[in-house]
Amino acid sequence: RCGDRDGVVVVVGNHFNYLLDRHLSGDKPTYGAPSLVELVDSAIADGNRSVAEAYLGVEAGHGTILSKGGASSSWLVDTSIQPWSEGSTFWNGTPTVEGTIMDHSCHIVDKNGKWAVLESSFETLDELRSFMTLD
Repeated sequence: RCGDRDGVVVVVGNHFNYLLDRHLSGDKPTYGAPSLVELVDSAIADGNRSVAEAYLGVEAGHGTILSKGGASSSWLVDTSIQPWSEGSTFWNGTPTVEGTIMDHSCHIVDKNGKWAVLESSFETLDELRSFMTLD
């Protein structure tokens, strides 16, 4: 994913899994902890709850793509490590496909950012656009 944090979406059939990296900014204090558990414990001990939350802020889940006439109509998150995300839609707004050919310059774009298409079974951008059309 392009933008403020890395992520990956894997789609197989009408199922998808996603993983988004932590929200870390350069203004967070650093800790020389050998493990994530010790880092979070140190941050909490120092009263830096926001730092602990940022390091624990990985987002991940599974969802189902509901289709209408061969095109995806909605991408519903059905399982997430953030329970409040369950039942929500994955894309923020209607995603669009950018690019001229199916290569690493092809992107799917929504209100949250730009996702590079690294590999696809679709042979043309038109096939991908048709699949990504949300009704």
